Amino acid sequence: DRIIFEETSEGSRYLSTIVSAMKEHRMLYATYQGFKRSEPHSFLLAPYCLKVCRRRWYVVGKPEDHPEEKEPRVYALDRMKDLVTVDKPYEMPKKFNAKEFFKNQYGVDRTTTEAEKILVRLTNYDANFMRSLPIHHSQTELKEEGGFTYFSFYVAPTYDFIQAKTCKKCTVKQKNALFLNFFAPSDFKCHYLCSKFAAKLKNRDVKLQKITTMELKKNKAEFLNCNLAGFGHTEGYLVLDEMRPGDKLYMVREDENKHDLDAIALFYVPKHELPKDTQLFSISLGKPKKTGAQERSVEALHVGYIPGRDNTQLAQLMDFGHKDIFECVITYVDKEAHPNQQVQIRVNLLEKK
Repeated sequence: DRIIFEETSEGSRYLSTIVSAMKEHRMLYATYQGFKRSEPHSFLLAPYCLKVCRRRWYVVGKPEDHPEEKEPRVYALDRMKDLVTVDKPYEMPKKFNAKEFFKNQYGVDRTTTEAEKILVRLTNYDANFMRSLPIHHSQTELKEEGGFTYFSFYVAPTYDFIQAKTCKKCTVKQKNALFLNFFAPSDFKCHYLCSKFAAKLKNRDVKLQKITTMELKKNKAEFLNCNLAGFGHTEGYLVLDEMRPGDKLYMVREDENKHDLDAIALFYVPKHELPKDTQLFSISLGKPKKTGAQERSVEALHVGYIPGRDNTQLAQLMDFGHKDIFECVITYVDKEAHPNQQVQIRVNLLEKK
């Protein structure tokens, strides 16, 4: 009782089952429910390896119900509802190497696996923490200058890396004209312009804290797909019955939100409030708004937020005056689901005219 270790998630109870299955090359029958699913689903899984990351255990394996996929998937053990060994053998791929599989990753996020060179600037004091416990095998200390220490990484810019606590206090910069900018500790706002979005720009010369041109390839492109956060704590319940896929939500920046300086609030206009001529109306966010002689002001209800884990890049672009190239629409409504999963939304990227 005088030596204390950090506890891992409850999924660790499946470790012996998985280790035995890997040794005997037998498949697992898994019942799994990800955080975005309302119901668990079951499938056969060929386990390749185990990984622990930030007090959670993960199993990497190939699900039998997706034979067309070349890459194995990563499953969190704390989201397993049940896991048992079955008497069905599987063949371990000769080319699979666990260390190579995560070589370009920080953590377990594999939304992108393409590594890029990234520069990180920390205060000399904060650099001690990164120096004493490197966060990636590619971490290289470059120099000390002007009270700061510079590190370089060759890693995929996933959310796991961007949102790592060690990176919250640093300035991060990519060398191929794509920048990740994190402000100093006194300013908690962090901005991230992701590779997925940059790939949609014809002009790749994106300057630090300034986006010059945005000529897009398509009329619309999906920028973000997520659940509507905070729905159960807003006025959303008043309009849930009338919400339908395709309905528009209005995005409003809350840069003085004390909980999240990148907060983006979402508002919904009840259908009985919408005028027939939708070209002649303005939105009033809970208070009267002056309108033109031929316009009509309608009241919009606050129904939630863009999730905090997804809002940094969108907030940056809105702050730079590019709100008009985005639209937010409802894609899915499930009245019986948990409030955090009742409404799914998509932010589209529009052509700038």
